[in-house]
Order: sequence, then structure tokens, then C-alpha cells
Amino acid sequence: MADHITRPPELVAAADDAVETRGWTNDENDDDEAYYEQFNALRSEDGGHECWEIVIRARRLHQLRMSNAVRLDQLTQRGIDNVSHKQIQKPERIEAWARRLQSADDKPFLGTLIWNVRKDEGGVCDFVNGKLRIRGKIFMTDSYHRHSAIVKAVEGIETGGRFDPKTRFSIKVYNLPLEEERRLFTDLNNQRTAADSSRVKSLHPQGAGIVANLFIQQCPHLHDNIENMRNTLSKGNYRLCSFNTLEKAIDKQWPGAAGADRAEQENIATYLTAFWNALVAVRPELGKLGQTPRQRVRAELLVDSAGAIAAYIAIAYKLYPSLDFARLGMLAASETVTLHESNELLAKHLDFFSRALTWWQEIGLIVPSPTKANPTAMGLRNARDPHDAFRRIIMARIGLEKPTPPPAAVTDAAAPAL
Repeated sequence: MADHITRPPELVAAADDAVETRGWTNDENDDDEAYYEQFNALRSEDGGHECWEIVIRARRLHQLRMSNAVRLDQLTQRGIDNVSHKQIQKPERIEAWARRLQSADDKPFLGTLIWNVRKDEGGVCDFVNGKLRIRGKIFMTDSYHRHSAIVKAVEGIETGGRFDPKTRFSIKVYNLPLEEERRLFTDLNNQRTAADSSRVKSLHPQGAGIVANLFIQQCPHLHDNIENMRNTLSKGNYRLCSFNTLEKAIDKQWPGAAGADRAEQENIATYLTAFWNALVAVRPELGKLGQTPRQRVRAELLVDSAGAIAAYIAIAYKLYPSLDFARLGMLAASETVTLHESNELLAKHLDFFSRALTWWQEIGLIVPSPTKANPTAMGLRNARDPHDAFRRIIMARIGLEKPTPPPAAVTDAAAPAL
């Protein structure tokens, strides 16, 4: 049946290009036939070596990859997993880039691809009169996933994908020995300083990030109260949480938000705004605070921790689309606990989110975090299991999950009485 399928003209053209191969020759004459590939190029320098900038069409790149003229050295580049013994790669990234290449209005920025023609394996790069002639094996020193995405996009034409095989891509070509190629790979992958994901996601939000961005814009308690430059909050940062924390909470706790259409994402953001307004009326710590009050809240309570933020989004999802937020009042209630003070057991009232409540230790949320200055210090553990348990306790508190017997609430820790 496949022989009777009418192939798109773009793919036929790509196949025709593949038929045109430049063969090897033993002729001592230094003519074009002695070279595997030839490109228009610009000369530059990098790492103390001569290199060249070329532009290549997608269908020609596809041809070179399929013929293995452009190849991957698994041991030198991506590497082999020590357990599975398979090539280390991220197929989901390849798929996502290929899908965007085929889209009409969301083309990815792929940047410059990297090739190396290994000098110590007989590879030659001759640059004469603006022409770069390559003889030898071409290795993808970097950008394997981007190469693969382009190949996948070209192949998708046959099944109806909308991608122009004449699309041009930029490539930097090196002519390095293996040892210098390894140094190039190391510098490209180890010395670049990537922006924190909060910065990247807030600049161009996608998926759940779109909902988070709309939510921040609409909610008066979050506007200028979310850190969008870094993933973590410094001691002097008065903001509630990072954009990355909020985006992850929505992505994980509101199923379908990331893939919803724009109208539905706007509805979700509007609902979250109403929900958060009601939540701040109960827990003012979730609104705007100055630096000193915020520091005190972080030191004494868990109410504004990343795990709590995720729990609030989970509560909103459970309540949606109801605007009855009366049950949130339970989050303001205190706990009566027994404290050891001066060799006496005293009953005191502690905030439900107080770090001094020992059940947070029993679920592994608060763990020993000794320092030289304070050998008995306790710290917050950001891990999946304690966060899940934390969320279930919060939701049970307001009647959205079946309550479990609480751990004993006796503590020796000094705790602020309410």
C-alpha cells in the first residue's frame, strides 16, 4: 500500500537531493570531487582555532544525517548510560521541538548547531574564496537534540506535517582533533550560565505558566509579590514565592490547566484570583508583607512554604467552580498542644502551620538541619513524599479529604504562643 501513496512534492524534492552524492576519489588532483561536502561560509575564530559559519537547508541536513555523514560519537558527546547501556537522550525534547517546527506560529529558537570534522581522523576543512570544502566524518559535537528535531520535522512531511524543508539553519563548523573537541563540548555544556527557570518561564510563559502569569496579573495580592528572577528567595526577599513554585503547583495540582485553551486558562486564573482573595482574608501571610514580617513568618510557620502553596492550588481545584470559600476559615484555627517547659507539661495554643508542631517532623517535612551556630536547628525538607502528606493534612483540615489520626503534638521546641 505504501507504494501507492502520493508523496508531497517537498519530500520528493528532498529525496531527489539525497540521490545527489559527492563520491570519494583517489585522484591526486585537488578538485571538488575529492570533497564530501561544499558550503558557502564565513570564517571566524573560537577557542584559539579557525572555524566557519555555514547555512544549510533542513532537507540537506536530513540527507546528511540519514547517510550518517553527520554522526554522533556516543562516547564523546551524549554518553552511554552505565546501567541501561543506551544512549543518553531526552526524546521528549526532540518531540517537542519537532512539533513546534511544524507549527505555524510557535517556531522554536534553535540557535547555532555545532559540527566538528576531526582533524586527527583525516578530516579536512579547506576554505577558499568563501567556499568551505569538507572531507571526512562530521560529528555533532553539540546540538544532537536539535539536529534530531529537524530530521523528525522533515520526516513528518510525509504524514501531513507542515514544515518547509527549505528552512535554513545556522551551523558552526570546527576542524579540531578529538582532545580539543572534548574541550569544546565541555565548554559548551559546562560553562554557560543558564537563567533560573523562574526568569525563563515568566518571560515567555507556556502551559501552566500561562495560567500562573494571568493569575499574578489579576490578583492584587500577588502582583509584585512573586519572584520572577530566581527560583529561590533570599532572606531579604519579601515576596511570597517564586514564579517557578507557583507554575509547578498549578501544573501538578490543577489537571488539564497546562493543555487548556486560552479561554479556559483565563477562567482558571479568574477563579484562582477569587479563591486567593478569600484565602488572604483568612491567612494574611499569603498576601503582601514587608521584609521583617515575612522573615518572621518563614521562621515560625509553614503557611507560605512551597508545599503549602501547592496544597492551596489543590484545594482550589477541588472547590472549582464554587465560590463558597467558608471552609477556608479552618486554616486560621489554632491547635491545642502539650509543651514541655520547665519540667512541666503545659497546654498551649499553636498556629496550625507552626513549625513547632511535631507532626510536621513525623511526616518528614521538618528535619534536623544543624549548623555550627545552632547544632539543634531544624529545617524544611522539599521532597515529594512529605509534601504529599502535608497537602493531605491541609485538605483534611478543611474537610476535603478523610482525616487521619494526627501524630502526637507534644514538643520540646520553643514555640510562640498565640
